Amino acid sequence: MSSQTLFEAGTLGYAGYRIPALLALPGDRILAFCEGRVNGLQDYGTIRTLVRISTDGGRSFGPQRVVAEDGENTVGNPTPVFDPETGRIWLFLNGNLRD
Repeated sequence: MSSQTLFEAGTLGYAGYRIPALLALPGDRILAFCEGRVNGLQDYGTIRTLVRISTDGGRSFGPQRVVAEDGENTVGNPTPVFDPETGRIWLFLNGNLRD
């Protein structure tokens, strides 16, 4: 078994990354979500929800992308759910104001 770092603190404009969530989908697809914390590891402030996508069962992942953001406020706690009957992905998030 091998490992890889999907979200590395201090890179790509984020002081840190927290609250990871993985969703395995049919066809060897994996979605890796997390919070991207811009100014530090506090639980408030500019926090965005990010994703990286694998189409080969997790051997490699595409670039980091922003899924949700709200300026200097928090959008996080990603909770992805897959509905196999419809093929729909639901992503539940929590938001709160900066102050």
